[in-house]
Amino acid sequence: MELGFTLVYAVTMIVALQGNILLIYIVWRKRETRTLTSFLFVNMAIADLLIAVFQMPSSIAHFYVSEFTGAVGKLFCRFVIYLVNVSMTASIFSLVVMAFDRHFAVIHPLKRMIWFRRAKIILPVIWIASCTLMAITPFYLMVRDSLGKCFYTDEHIPRVPFWTYLLLINYIMPLAIISCAKDMVPRNSWPT
Repeated sequence: MELGFTLVYAVTMIVALQGNILLIYIVWRKRETRTLTSFLFVNMAIADLLIAVFQMPSSIAHFYVSEFTGAVGKLFCRFVIYLVNVSMTASIFSLVVMAFDRHFAVIHPLKRMIWFRRAKIILPVIWIASCTLMAITPFYLMVRDSLGKCFYTDEHIPRVPFWTYLLLINYIMPLAIISCAKDMVPRNSWPT
């Protein structure tokens, strides 16, 4: 069973590394591909790379190493899960910005040029917001020395508010924003 999962993770990790590095390389090398949308795809590729480099090897290690104890185990547990949550949130926020970009492209094509120039500001804001909003996750993670496993605990923060917070930040709010941005396009582009 562990060997099967290891192979799946290893293949996924190799494909993720190659595909995401290739995307970053193409956008970096070819000036004509440098649009806000392509920068947002690069942003998501970077987030995927972080998961491929940190989360996947960690998941493979959990199959073979039964315990992550001590200070290193606690730090590793909190760092990897925090990084995964930040990466996931950055990808989701990139999709939200893409929805706004598409909205501006159709509804306000001239304003879109101003929007594109702000890409240098938008991309770091996505990562800063992701890091800030996910800063709670390391405090919700524990490594119990008796178990040696990394897991979420409700000792410091109640479980329901924490998961509700993650659901709101990473699913409900982005879905509502993307839906509104996409919904306004046909309403404003069709003649009345």
